[in-house]
Amino acid sequence: MSQISTLCDFMMDCWRVTPEERPSYLQCQETLQGMPSTPPSPTLRGSNREVRSTALLLKLGEMHWAQENVESAMHSYREALDLARRTLDLKVTGAGLLGLADVFRRLSRTSDAEEHTSEALKIFTRIGDDWGVARCYLGLARVQQLRSKPFEAEQVFAKALEVYTRIQDHVGVGMALEGLGEVCQTQLKYSEAIKYLSHTVGLYKGVGNETGQGNSLVRLANIYRTLSQYKEADLHFLEALNVFTRIGNLGGRVTALLGLANLRSLQSNAQEAESLYAQAIQIYERLGDKAGET
Repeated sequence: MSQISTLCDFMMDCWRVTPEERPSYLQCQETLQGMPSTPPSPTLRGSNREVRSTALLLKLGEMHWAQENVESAMHSYREALDLARRTLDLKVTGAGLLGLADVFRRLSRTSDAEEHTSEALKIFTRIGDDWGVARCYLGLARVQQLRSKPFEAEQVFAKALEVYTRIQDHVGVGMALEGLGEVCQTQLKYSEAIKYLSHTVGLYKGVGNETGQGNSLVRLANIYRTLSQYKEADLHFLEALNVFTRIGNLGGRVTALLGLANLRSLQSNAQEAESLYAQAIQIYERLGDKAGET
């Protein structure tokens, strides 16, 4: 069953939205050649087989979630959760609860998301899994964001940041800082938002999360534009555009181009604004999103 789990991880890498994050042909060849060709034994019985099945079902849920197949992800997470509870596998139980909570947040079922995340938090706290605890705090903070409660979200993002910092998880630190930047911006606490998001940009750049880096740059640019600091806004929109262009993120390019176009309009530079709008429309056409032209 371990090779199936490895294969699921590999397939999820192949389906990443950003082309640059997908494995190359040579990496695909090396990975597949290194996998045993013998299928898992169907003769396993009892708890060993069930424990392995929970991990596989969890991976299937993650795979469906990465493909944005919400219904299939929910089904796999529920199966994993049911089996993990029967086998008393607390770690997978917590992970299954968090997986379902992600689905519920996507469906705007905030009460269900909060209930599942809170249950997972109790489990991860009991077994001493700090990484799981930090993930729960992130999930609870995002529930508060969906409820338009930025102050409450800020408090929980701060808890996530504390745990991620303690366990030296740089990716997690970046996500917590990004969340803090978002909720501070919502509360018009711009100086704090700039501090958090500037730190986020550096962290994401360091760990190679260029999509997160670009998104944080756009958010910073929007704050600077709101503050009428047009030079800073321009620099951040341009840097975001360069990042999104380099990684082939068309949606990110459109966002940065529109930000620059709106900025040029504010600066009474109609000719350059029109050119930037035209570039954004061309990308919408490539994406088949005709609605972007209206």
